[in-house]
Amino acid sequence: MVKSLDIQFSSIDNFSLKATPVDILYLMYNLKFPTLSADFMKKCCQNMKILYVVENNRLEIEKGAFKNMKDLTHLTISKQNITNLSRDFFEGLEKLAYLNLKENGILDIDESTFENLTELNHLILSYNNFTNLKSKTFQKLKVLEVIELQGLNFSNFNMTIFNNQKELKVLELPTELIKKKLELSEIIEIFPKLETFGFQNENKDDSDVAKFISKCKASGFNVKFSNRFDL
Repeated sequence: MVKSLDIQFSSIDNFSLKATPVDILYLMYNLKFPTLSADFMKKCCQNMKILYVVENNRLEIEKGAFKNMKDLTHLTISKQNITNLSRDFFEGLEKLAYLNLKENGILDIDESTFENLTELNHLILSYNNFTNLKSKTFQKLKVLEVIELQGLNFSNFNMTIFNNQKELKVLELPTELIKKKLELSEIIEIFPKLETFGFQNENKDDSDVAKFISKCKASGFNVKFSNRFDL
């Protein structure tokens, strides 16, 4: 079996993919590719473990497209035109452990979107366009260890949305939230196992961010920095 297949700036059909079974598939950079539907993915990618779908602006991903991919553990969907997320978008992905939804232009996340992703331990929602998260959005994600929320601009945010994330070890927050004088003591109370704070590299010299970083270090937390264009 071919372990990894990287398809960029090209075209390929489901018959070609079916004849080339892989564990990891990269679909990247404006492919001439059909709509990703449940039928298409079942024919070509049913046993796949890792899938990247990146920067294919014309590609439509149907709701339920991944429902037959029972073995998928890592899914990256980035720089796609996705405005709304609902529960059926991730139907069938009970084994999913890593979900990267960075920079998709998402405007709204339904409260039940992640309800069936009970094995998820790493979630990236950075650099999207939604301005609030509903109170039960993360309720079922009880084994979540890493969440990345950088580059978001919340109009309303309450840390109690994370009341069920007692296993969280890494938290990456948007600069605008830190500038609103987020209390470190409140974060520590909500996340008893927290070890690391993540920050946007381009904003680390902002005075409010710098003060918050100093508090984190003084309290014994690890600090890491990342860039917007890191996948």
